[in-house]
Amino acid sequence: MKEHILRAGPHLRLALSIRRVSFCLRWEQLFGLAARRNPRRAFLFVSRVLGKHLAMPPHKLLAAAKLLALEYTGQGGAEDYLRLLDAEASFPALNAGLMAGRADIAAAERTIFIGFAETATGLGQALANSFRGEIAYAHTTRVVRPGEPALKFTEEHSHASEHYLYLNEVADFMTSCRCAAFIDDELTTGRTALAGIRRLHAAYGLRRFLIFSLLDWRDAAARRAQAELAAELGAEITAVSLLQGDFREIGAGGAEEKTATEDYRGQAGADYAVLDLSGLGLPGGRAPLDAEALAARPKLCRRAAEAIKSFLPAGGGRLLYIGTGELIYAPLMCAGYLGGGDFHSTTQSPIMPLAGSAIESGICFDPPDTYSRAGYLYNVPGGRYGQAVIFSEKSLTREQGIGQLALYLRRQGIGRVTVVLL
Repeated sequence: MKEHILRAGPHLRLALSIRRVSFCLRWEQLFGLAARRNPRRAFLFVSRVLGKHLAMPPHKLLAAAKLLALEYTGQGGAEDYLRLLDAEASFPALNAGLMAGRADIAAAERTIFIGFAETATGLGQALANSFRGEIAYAHTTRVVRPGEPALKFTEEHSHASEHYLYLNEVADFMTSCRCAAFIDDELTTGRTALAGIRRLHAAYGLRRFLIFSLLDWRDAAARRAQAELAAELGAEITAVSLLQGDFREIGAGGAEEKTATEDYRGQAGADYAVLDLSGLGLPGGRAPLDAEALAARPKLCRRAAEAIKSFLPAGGGRLLYIGTGELIYAPLMCAGYLGGGDFHSTTQSPIMPLAGSAIESGICFDPPDTYSRAGYLYNVPGGRYGQAVIFSEKSLTREQGIGQLALYLRRQGIGRVTVVLL
């Protein structure tokens, strides 16, 4: 295995060894390296295809999800989606082709797809929409729904570690479910997925599990833990990824080299235009979606995009589309249909901006929603965008945090900020 040295600033260095990569991918197409403020893990692999920490063309997420699905099904056509990681695409044509080419899942393989919050909610839904038939989709959440039973488990290295999974709306589906597929952006120890497997096995007696991830960094001990759990439960557990490798830290970041994250907390914020599209019922996943509802989501997003296009002034310059927290898939789809810009999301992840790393600038602001501890947004260069569209869930929006985000965007040269309530 060839060893690569990744750097984030002058001191943080990782030695990276790639064991396996699918479809002749280059690791640089999938991620970069950044430092973060987390005592459990001082660095972060920053995805270039999730639309979370880095702005990107919306079609990249759909292409990456399809590649992950093809890695599992063994179907052909990967080269078409591989090209899209580096090229422009017609978003409507791409999604039409993806929906037409979905793989079938029969009743004997009835599967619940589960995306992990907050980073992989968009990837999870996009991956689930690579299939049709006997499927449902849900994502874990940090939202507590009082009075509703939930499966609860912990993500050890996360800044917001508690996950809740609500499956009551698909209770009938779960009684005859045969497989659970967990989706995350990366596996480091795999403990979060194994905890989820334990919970679902205990609750529903499932004996077949899939773990999808873009990156799989598990060592031999972690892979052995998967095999041991499978033997203990009498279950089949299969991991599917686009890249497998190992890393080791060979240098720690120096605080003196960090670029300060701008702090907007407590500030009054700026005004913004508001478009209320909450009647469309677009947020989905926290409340599970059955196959019909899942397949209808792209059409609903296209309707929303048409309404947004009519609302926005013409000739306002390049657009920056911003999802908030766990709300990724619907905003990204709307952004794709609208075109003319990049997609990005706020996050709870406290990253240290460093010159020369994947994250070079950022802000901290009061939470944009009711479940986040804080809001962060990274890498918005001044002067690149003329308009911004922020997507927020109406019932969970915190106006103070949204206003602070609007203020920052205005100071980056963005003339108009519109908030779309979903």
